[in-house]
Amino acid sequence: MRLLAAGFDMDNMKARGFVESEMPLPGAVDEKAREAQDAFAAALIRAADSVAMLLRGAVRAALFSPGATVKLDAELLSAQRERVWERTEGPFFEALNGTTDSPARTARENWLVLLRRTALALFDEAAPLSPDTSDRSAAPRIATARRRLVLALTGYGKDGAALFQILGLASPEPKPVRKGKAA
Repeated sequence: MRLLAAGFDMDNMKARGFVESEMPLPGAVDEKAREAQDAFAAALIRAADSVAMLLRGAVRAALFSPGATVKLDAELLSAQRERVWERTEGPFFEALNGTTDSPARTARENWLVLLRRTALALFDEAAPLSPDTSDRSAAPRIATARRRLVLALTGYGKDGAALFQILGLASPEPKPVRKGKAA
């Protein structure tokens, strides 16, 4: 089965554009399997949404100074969110169709790896760090924003812990804080 969705955008009683999309509708045979698949799909979607928000925040932090007023729905930032969805759509349906073939934990871990790889690639496209960058003050911002994104995508910090919780994965143990100087 497949779902076909279509719609159009109007401006002052004039049609501006028409959009349509078609997607598969994976379905399980029995009620219990369908509920498990629905919960799995919801977790994957919430995780992708969380990563898209993390990416958008990281790109904003990398490209704009802390005091800059930039709307979060600015095209550059909202495009990052759309690109996450675009690049993970195929693997999402593959993961849903493969829920009976692989254990849920492995599938969730694989989804996290895909989201991490996608988010970092998109960040590097949006905020490239190169030696010939004309604005030298941007380099530390870009590096710091990328480091924070990596930490969140690996389960550290409040956002990272929330992401891992969405997927039902254990967050990594924080490293013990050393007191005093090393000998």
